[in-house]
Amino acid sequence: MEAHPQTASAFDQVWQALKRRRLTAIVLFAATFAVIASVVAALPDLYRGSATVLIDPGSVPESFIRTPVSSELEPRLYAVTEEVLSRANLSQLIEKHNLYPEMRQTDSRDSVIERMRKDISIEREQVEVSWGRGTTIAFEVAYHGFDPSVVAAVANELADLYVVENNRMREQQAIDTTSFLRAQMEEVELRLNTQEEAVNSYREARLGELPEQQAANMATLERLNGQLRLNNEAQIRAMDRRSETIRRIEGDGGPSSVSDLRRELAATRARVNDSHPDVARLRAEIAALEQQGDMAGAGTRFAGRDQQRVRQFDDELETLRREEARLRQSTRVYEERIANVPRLEQELAALTRDYTATREQYSSLVQRYEEASLAETLERHGDRQFRVLDHAAPPDSPAGPPRLRLLVMGLVVSLMLAGGGVVLAEQLDSSFHTMDELKEYTNVPVIAGIPKIIMLGDVARGWGRVGISAAGLVVLVSVLAAVGYLIGAGNTDLVMLMAQRGS
Repeated sequence: MEAHPQTASAFDQVWQALKRRRLTAIVLFAATFAVIASVVAALPDLYRGSATVLIDPGSVPESFIRTPVSSELEPRLYAVTEEVLSRANLSQLIEKHNLYPEMRQTDSRDSVIERMRKDISIEREQVEVSWGRGTTIAFEVAYHGFDPSVVAAVANELADLYVVENNRMREQQAIDTTSFLRAQMEEVELRLNTQEEAVNSYREARLGELPEQQAANMATLERLNGQLRLNNEAQIRAMDRRSETIRRIEGDGGPSSVSDLRRELAATRARVNDSHPDVARLRAEIAALEQQGDMAGAGTRFAGRDQQRVRQFDDELETLRREEARLRQSTRVYEERIANVPRLEQELAALTRDYTATREQYSSLVQRYEEASLAETLERHGDRQFRVLDHAAPPDSPAGPPRLRLLVMGLVVSLMLAGGGVVLAEQLDSSFHTMDELKEYTNVPVIAGIPKIIMLGDVARGWGRVGISAAGLVVLVSVLAAVGYLIGAGNTDLVMLMAQRGS
């Protein structure tokens, strides 16, 4: 009786399983790798055409000219990209270069346009300016396709579209801003003229009552008060002289003596200067009396003169009273003007406040309009625009698909599938291959193991089966390779899908 062998190691078990299922492993591996390799080999070459667009900061710094065009590059680049990749632009490119001919026959136009958007890529080149923040100084416009000359032409036209759309958008934004500021300026100017007319009309209607004329009004009022005091004093003096003259007439019925006139002259000179009319009058009367020799005749004449003087005093008092009334009326006018100053100040402040605010707004709009007009001129001359730095050239070598990486991945998948087939076959096989497997299955003792007896006919039949299997395997691999080639040949969708996932 033979001794029982020791339990085989895991490696030995795997090796024995591979030996038993080598045909299954070879078939699975060869079939899988043949399909993958033929698909990879048959895939069309993918080319990438790219053009570089430089963002030109402009010849005039923005610190010298405030431009109404947005200086934020990222939002503007996003907006320009949306315009470039619009339905109209992409449709023109598709028609011009006859892109996606097969897809256009089966799918809708929107699907074709969406496919082209996926084939276009934008890569930005940034530089760090401060604290980790970067700014874009250039970007690359790339297009993926299967014709080297076509991808270069499409990439160049896309780059040119970026330049054209950026120029158009900036110029249109500058024009719109200038037009808007012009309309705003005209509207504010009309309101400013209306408010200015209202202020001028208010000033003209209250000329002499304005707050800035208060000092002059107060000076005039002081002068009127002084004149009123002088008028009152003149009335008092006239009334005194009139009363004194009436007393003389009523007291002795005769003329004034020279001595009385001299006393009156002295009293008058004490009040006024020598040039006063009363002084001159009294001197003339005294001189007349002194020249008269006959006092009786003179008394008769001067009695009539005193009555005339009373009438003169009445006329003088009437004139002074009228002058007083005029002065008091003027005084009331100026007092009312001075009293109305606070109210007028408030009314004028309300008018001038709106006028001043509108004038400042108008000045600001004029300045901004001039800056916008100058910026519009710069935009028309192409300042601060995109510029194509490097045009795309037809690529010499394809950018995809990554055949070597795909073959390595196919090799790994084939090996895994072959190993999985071997494991599955072992799991489905219920026969015993070693005495250890039999011992694990039953408690009946194993007496002996009989080796397989191979005869010459068995060897011949084995080689025959190997030949037939090899021929069948070659046929199977050939058929699968042909199928894989048919799948991969012209399969642009698969190539683009791998390119998108790879990016």
